[in-house]
Amino acid sequence: MVSVQFLVSLFLLIVFPLNSANQVYTDHCGLTTTIPKSTRTNVSQTNFPFTQYDVGYYYAGENMMFDSNFSSRSNSFSLRGWTLYGTELDGVFMVKSRLVMRRNFHATDFVNSSSTRRQLQVSVNLWMNGFWSESSKQLCMIGNSIQGRRTTTQRLDVVLKLYGISNSTNVTSLITGTLESLNGDHKDKNNFKPMSVLIFPPKNYKYTLAPLRGCSGSNDETPKGLLIDPLYTKSFCLSQIFTAVEFNLNYANDCNSAQNCSPFDGIVGYLPSTMSLRNIDCLEDEKKLRLMLEFHKDSMYYGFDPRVSFVKTLVGEGSWDEKNNQLCVTACLLLGVTDSLAKAHVGECSTRLSLKIPAIWSIKDSSTVFGQIWSNKAANESGYFKKILFQTSERSLTAQRAEYEYTVIDKVEKVCPKKKLDDNDGEIYPSADSFDMRFDMWGKSSNRTYTWGSAYPLSVGDKIYEQTPEIVSSNSGWSPSSRLVVPESSNIGSPVNISYHISIAMQGFLKPEGEPDRKPDGLFSLFNTSSNGKIEILAEGIYDGKSGSLCMIGCRKYGFASMDCEILVKFQFPSSNSKSNQGYINGTIESTRKKSDSLYFENFKVRSVTYLQAEAHRSVQRMNMEIIMALMSNTFACIFVILQLFHVKKNPEGLSGVSLVTVMILTLGHMIPSVLDLGAMLLPNRDRQNNILLHTGGWLDINEIVLTAVTMVAFVLQARLLQLTWQSKSDDDSWFFEKATSIVTLPFYALGATIAWLVNSSWKTQKDVFIHSSRLMENSLLWINLKSSGGLVLDGFLLPQILLNIFRSSEKNALTRSFYIGYTCIRVLPHVYDLYRSHYYNPDFDGSYYYAKHDADFFSTSWDIITSLVCMSFAMIVYMQ
Repeated sequence: MVSVQFLVSLFLLIVFPLNSANQVYTDHCGLTTTIPKSTRTNVSQTNFPFTQYDVGYYYAGENMMFDSNFSSRSNSFSLRGWTLYGTELDGVFMVKSRLVMRRNFHATDFVNSSSTRRQLQVSVNLWMNGFWSESSKQLCMIGNSIQGRRTTTQRLDVVLKLYGISNSTNVTSLITGTLESLNGDHKDKNNFKPMSVLIFPPKNYKYTLAPLRGCSGSNDETPKGLLIDPLYTKSFCLSQIFTAVEFNLNYANDCNSAQNCSPFDGIVGYLPSTMSLRNIDCLEDEKKLRLMLEFHKDSMYYGFDPRVSFVKTLVGEGSWDEKNNQLCVTACLLLGVTDSLAKAHVGECSTRLSLKIPAIWSIKDSSTVFGQIWSNKAANESGYFKKILFQTSERSLTAQRAEYEYTVIDKVEKVCPKKKLDDNDGEIYPSADSFDMRFDMWGKSSNRTYTWGSAYPLSVGDKIYEQTPEIVSSNSGWSPSSRLVVPESSNIGSPVNISYHISIAMQGFLKPEGEPDRKPDGLFSLFNTSSNGKIEILAEGIYDGKSGSLCMIGCRKYGFASMDCEILVKFQFPSSNSKSNQGYINGTIESTRKKSDSLYFENFKVRSVTYLQAEAHRSVQRMNMEIIMALMSNTFACIFVILQLFHVKKNPEGLSGVSLVTVMILTLGHMIPSVLDLGAMLLPNRDRQNNILLHTGGWLDINEIVLTAVTMVAFVLQARLLQLTWQSKSDDDSWFFEKATSIVTLPFYALGATIAWLVNSSWKTQKDVFIHSSRLMENSLLWINLKSSGGLVLDGFLLPQILLNIFRSSEKNALTRSFYIGYTCIRVLPHVYDLYRSHYYNPDFDGSYYYAKHDADFFSTSWDIITSLVCMSFAMIVYMQ
């Protein structure tokens, strides 16, 4: 389908004659060659130094319209579909292309709305026309684009100027230029300040730096068993290593600043923590490539960062050394790119890099890719920096031919004695090669340090552990069929050798009530060797499938290349068919060193945040059942309100005896959940965690919609009852009794709010809440307190009616028995169910509860019993009145 933008641009080209375009070109392009006034000639076959798809980068500066930092999107653009025509002047060519880039928009730019402005990013296509002078190596093009929605359209006019376009280029060749707005009115939303651009020559490139004889000067100790041709078994140029892999950098022990420790000494005032490679161009047959080495201050938590910061980027050439099976790179600094790209140029090329892929892993190193960066300068020369090691354990790079070499199993057998099994009642534990063996976890130490991390097997027996499970969904609900591409052991349940990769990041620490804020003491902490609050532990040991116990010896890196292997790691996996209330993996990380040793740390307890897949299946079944129970509860609430409405229609004189506060409490009890649920469903970026993680196929979503609809119906019916009750309070006596009831009831509600605050504050301490974002935690706790107080008020909804009956001394039945007894049952049943759920189901995250929600009331064994007795007592009192 032809786009609207294309048709509009074609129309503009037809309407405005060539002479008019030449005049615009003359006004804004400053090429040294005179613009020809004659028409173009035929398509030229000249060797144009651009391809049909070229990528460039821009520096937006203060232009919010194109600021990539705001949107976390790429700061790149593309030039596509070049067409070259000859002219009457030799060496001057008319060119056409399409410039594609992304710009930021306000959501209200195209719609007449007074709503809050929201930033969006949209793709802009600019149709470019201009001339290229082969002798001056300059190109200038004028372009425009029409953007519009509904009845409002906006035109974007630009001029692109490029310099340094040559038919012969090398690593020092860069195409620079500017992109300027032709929307002259400063009030125009499409007007922007000039932006600088940079393009690496896409064509006619000559390799001059790619090493021809290996990585000279690396002084590397080649590890055992390097793979043969690991990068280009399928395709050298398409290797994932050159696209989206983050490498962790490890500096020399005495590197506490950027001085003599980084290629950016004097340019960047800190030591980057990670690095990634970005492919510019590649020759598959010659195994050569051009690439950028991008350094990052922090880890890219959410994957590959599309933005390029050229201040922290090297550009270079690499080649594959077939003799030593490694990638060798010579890299150069990019200078003049601090505040603009217009004056970018290549500096000295004294940085070297080598990259390898090991075939054999061990407890000392399980990197899927590792390497080093060094300078070829002498230590007393300017620009010298100390060697940097880098590695990644990215599992997606796992080589099929890699092997794991166990080296400390004998030691494990000594420190991990076998458990004596009595009678396990037929309990079944996860298989060593199942998906249940990998898990996320949180942990704590005795010094109140709290962490978040993950653990996954590297190998099971003599096979590498593959981490991709196969999940099979069925129309009848959720049917997990998770398996791993690892041959099943012939001796199921027998002890098996296993190795693990454990990564842990410090999140915060627990502050007891009354203590001032302070940082946790790191002397005896698991992180006493880490400068950034993150550690990685490689461990190997024995897993006993009959008892679910895993015992391993672990090693953690510290310093430049040192290892602490005096670590004992223990995990206890739960039984998949246990009747006890256990569904999580528990473990400890211990130091076997003496307390006087500087590497000693106190025991660190960990617990998985997920449970076994069999438990996940039960959890989904429970969620479905709870939604049905909540649906039935709201349906019966509608029925009870309808019966009450029929009662007041037949007996209108008794309506004045209905407590306005009671009806108002019940109305709010239906209104607030309806509003919250409806708002959550209408949000565009709604969290789909349940469906994604539990593979329910949308079944829960449908039930949620029906549940919300029924809740809204109950709210409408309650609102009608509230209206009738309000209208019935016509005389002064009725309002006097209502005010008296409210005054007496208010202290009870205040007492309930105080109880909620105290209970939830105690819950905060007991549930090991860490201080990671204090403001967020305070807001969350306040919201929980309010919801719990509301639940407590709903449980005692009959209290105002009891007080009103006492003040009025009325013997009339203002409320039908079906109404107050039915609503009492609706409030009591969640507490009864919670007693059942806590006994037969494992604890789950609050978001998975659809009935008897823990954040909407007080739920515990004692509270369930107390609340049920109080509710039934209130109903009995009303009945007796």
